[in-house]
Amino acid sequence: STFSAQLQMDAEATRSHGDPSPWHASLATLLYPIAVTLSCIVFVLFWLLLVPYLPPGVHITALDVAEHGANFLLMVVDLFINGQPLPLTHLLYVEVVGACYLAWTLIFHALRVSNQDPDCACLDEPHPGCVDGGEAGYDTCYYIYPVLNWWTPGVAAATGSLTMFVYTPIVYILLWVGKGAIAASQGTRVTTCAGWRDEMALRQLTIEPEQRWVVLFGLSPVLESAGPAFLISRLGLLACMASMCVWICVKQLPRAGLTIFFYLTIWSAGFELLYLALAAYTTFQARNWLLRGPKPPLETAGSTSSASSAQTRALAARVLI
Repeated sequence: STFSAQLQMDAEATRSHGDPSPWHASLATLLYPIAVTLSCIVFVLFWLLLVPYLPPGVHITALDVAEHGANFLLMVVDLFINGQPLPLTHLLYVEVVGACYLAWTLIFHALRVSNQDPDCACLDEPHPGCVDGGEAGYDTCYYIYPVLNWWTPGVAAATGSLTMFVYTPIVYILLWVGKGAIAASQGTRVTTCAGWRDEMALRQLTIEPEQRWVVLFGLSPVLESAGPAFLISRLGLLACMASMCVWICVKQLPRAGLTIFFYLTIWSAGFELLYLALAAYTTFQARNWLLRGPKPPLETAGSTSSASSAQTRALAARVLI
């Protein structure tokens, strides 16, 4: 079932915490829940809380759709094709990032930083934290988002608390259940280290506990081909995300300057870009490991060890060719 498959992945991920992994695999594992959850949060909050209250004359652009929709689509595709677990305990990583962003909005308020982004506009009429620029210029807002305007602390505190302690856990649990549904739909090809070890055993290729990262990042439970399809897919996702980030910088920096880095949207895009880059690199390294087999030890035990190493590489090559 969905829940049993997901619980199996959680248990496997917990057992693998002590296993040595390359730094890029460990960092990608850390960023994975942050990137996928933030992309979903930004998507829903933008279209439900901000778009309905846009001032007259402010319209949604193609860049807005890319920033608050296309990135979410990219992360959903990655969630679907990868075999990495999404343990419930990793919700803590997302909450830490959320707490850091709330702290940033408080610092922004305490330092009386002004936000003169052209998208910043007084809603209906001037209110606490907003100075109307009139017909001649942009409004000056001393907050980042209207719903996190600490000049009205009750609204800001309620929004921050509900987002962190209600909305974020709900989003993460839904993603967790979705990941379990994908795993359950694959049957025997469940996206767990244990499941992949069973399949690899049938092919006579041994994956030791310290090589769990090879299985998680090197093989896709969805893409049937054992060729380079998974790596190519991840490189494609990375290229799309990088192109979107370049588009944001080219369009937004000349217009709004460094104020674009105040927004959660940009924080989310940064986490997503870094995660996809590390995930693609780790998948590349894992594929190399599977093609070549583990590196032979410096001190061999004669011809038997050499033959064993050659046999391992040959068997690994058959998995991916």
